[in-house]
Order: sequence, then structure tokens, then C-alpha cells
Amino acid sequence: MNDAEDILKTFKDENEKLVFNHVKVSDVREEIKSVYNGTYINPISTGIEKLDEHFNTFLGMLFLITGFPQSGKSELLRFIACNWVKSGRGKVCFFSPENETPILYTEIINSVRGNMDYKVAEDFVNEHFEILEINENNGLPEIKSMIDEMEEQSIRGYNFFIIDPMNWLTSTTYNGNGFEALRATLTFLKRFAKRTKSVVGYVEHPKTPIPNKDGSYPKANIFMVNGGTMHNNKIDGCLIMHRIKQIDNDGISVMSQSDHVIVEVAKLKFQKYLGTPNSVTLNYDWQTGNYY
Repeated sequence: MNDAEDILKTFKDENEKLVFNHVKVSDVREEIKSVYNGTYINPISTGIEKLDEHFNTFLGMLFLITGFPQSGKSELLRFIACNWVKSGRGKVCFFSPENETPILYTEIINSVRGNMDYKVAEDFVNEHFEILEINENNGLPEIKSMIDEMEEQSIRGYNFFIIDPMNWLTSTTYNGNGFEALRATLTFLKRFAKRTKSVVGYVEHPKTPIPNKDGSYPKANIFMVNGGTMHNNKIDGCLIMHRIKQIDNDGISVMSQSDHVIVEVAKLKFQKYLGTPNSVTLNYDWQTGNYY
């Protein structure tokens, strides 16, 4: 049985054991009151004032960040996670197999440090962050084992989970059953976030775009991601990154220490509470890893 069949069988088995709760108004009167007074969904700041006008997280959220390579996807997700910890929301668990762990930890330390002594910042990160690595004797992970691991982490106080990139969980499933396997994967993740009152943010890369007639490339969008329609249907929010690079005197695009990005809020549920989708231009400091 291949990975796609394993995931689909697990998803089927879960559905076969599904038990429904019969909920009446009398069962959720207090929750309904909180909906009326605007506290049922509490917006949680990203740490970026300009972005908060258009996008906030909430407990139980599953959201996607996408964009072409070098657009700042991982950096923005990491910044939001670091702000989560600094504001006292909880702990962060990373699954980021394409990064070198010492480098990733260095970037996290620099992002949270501020005016802290380096050793204090290092100890703070040690207490509030954890990185999941794949044991060298294992193959590619699948969603059920990942959910089991995340469940254990949630018991230990971790409530912000990063998967960067998602295709490490779904890359082996993109065959004849790929669309259904992706549906199962996103369903498991959304159910986990809701059940544990956690936030799950993930990165997914768009496919290589077809150039325009003038040779330029179109902006990335959610439908350039493999299974884009399914991502769009399942997630609570989507941010799309567009990098704006500095132009030197010869008209050549170059990197700078303080670069600019456009963050497009392409989808957002519960807009009444979380913001109005729009695009916002942010500055990025390459040395500290901070957005402003």
C-alpha cells in the first residue's frame, strides 16, 4: 500500500468511527453570548501593526503562507510565531525539514532577542521553542504520525505549530489520489487546531508560473499551489508574499539590509473579527529577521 492509500484508509477509518454530538441552543448559551458581545473569536496580533488591520490569528486557526522563492514566506511565519511567544500566548513547535536546525535557532534567537542579553534570549528560546527533526532511519512523514506528535506537543503547552513546507507531508501523495489525500491532510490539521485551540501555520510553494507575453511573470496566487482549490476551501486564512527588491543605479534588482515585501491577504474567514483582506507593504530587516 502506498502513502496516498495509507492516508485515505486512515481518513476512512476515522470517518467510520465518527460519533456525532447533538447540540441544542441550551448547550451553547454562553458561547452564543460571547458571539453577540464580540469575544467568541479573539483576534491575536501578528506583531505587525500595518498587517493587523487586515489579518489576525485566532485559536483554532489553520492558515497558509505562499509565494515564489525568496519572497519571505518562512521569515514572516517565523516572525508571527516569535511575536506569539513574546506576547505570552504559549509555545511554538517547528517542523521545518529544509532548514538547518542551528541556523533556524539562530534566526529565532535574533528575532526574539531585542534588548535581551544573548544568553537570556537563548534560554528563553530553549524554554518556548522546539524543532521536530525526522529521525535519520525514517522516510518521509505522513499526516497521521505528524498529528500524533503534535497532540503530544500540545499536552506539553505548545499551541502554535509551523509546517514549512507542507509538501513534505503531501509530496508522496500527489498521484491519482493526490487531491483526496490533500483533503484528508488539511482536514486532520484543521480538526487538530480546533480541538486543541492551537494555531497551525504552513508554507506551500506555488508551481512555476507561465510567463506573460512580455516575458514578465504574473503575481503568485493560491491557485498556483498544488491542489490550490482544496487549500482555498479548507483554510481559515491565506497570505501571499510578493518581494519588492531594491533597484541600483543601473536598474538591476539587488537585495538590501532593509527589503520591502507586499503581503496580500488573499483569504480570511471571520472578517468581522480578524480584519479586512487587502495588500500591505512591509519592511523587512535582514539582520534581525523582523518586519515592520
